[in-house]
Amino acid sequence: MLLVGFIQQQAQGTTMIFLTAPSGLLAAITYFQSGYADLKIAAILGIRFFFGAFLSKVATKVPNTVLKKVFGLARLLVAAY
Repeated sequence: MLLVGFIQQQAQGTTMIFLTAPSGLLAAITYFQSGYADLKIAAILGIRFFFGAFLSKVATKVPNTVLKKVFGLARLLVAAY
């Protein structure tokens, strides 16, 4: 996102849209049609993710510099794991 000059919040919002909208729906339909999707478990997870998404409201209120540091630390921790 550095190439287009986005701040961290813009980068995260844009990424969430392009990752979830087209590819997520197509993949879900494909797995469901193949019999590899458990709708009960998917509904439970979907409800949990829906309420967890309210945490994104926090990310929109955090200053860009702080959010960049937290995001960078999270990436380092994942990489170290």
